[in-house]
Amino acid sequence: MSGYACQYISLLCLEKTTRSADQCRNADLYRRMKELFKQSRNSLGSREMMKKLRKEGFQIGRYKVRNLMKKLKLKVTQRIAYKVTTKRNHNDKVADNLLN
Repeated sequence: MSGYACQYISLLCLEKTTRSADQCRNADLYRRMKELFKQSRNSLGSREMMKKLRKEGFQIGRYKVRNLMKKLKLKVTQRIAYKVTTKRNHNDKVADNLLN
């Protein structure tokens, strides 16, 4: 479901229209999954996502989370640690600035 459709269903749920309770729960679940994923800076996988959602009261399994992540296009990007690429001797003098 796209973000717009999810917001639309949420608005309908708030207006207490004839939408089913499942659609309201799904909209809340989708919204919360996107928020958690964004807070983790795109590093939350299905296992950790499931644990966090369960802490918040959602009854959901890992494979359901995995399928919803695919549906919502939440793809994990692994962060790369900063790597020093130069060796520096701090006892050396700093070269004079010849440009200024």
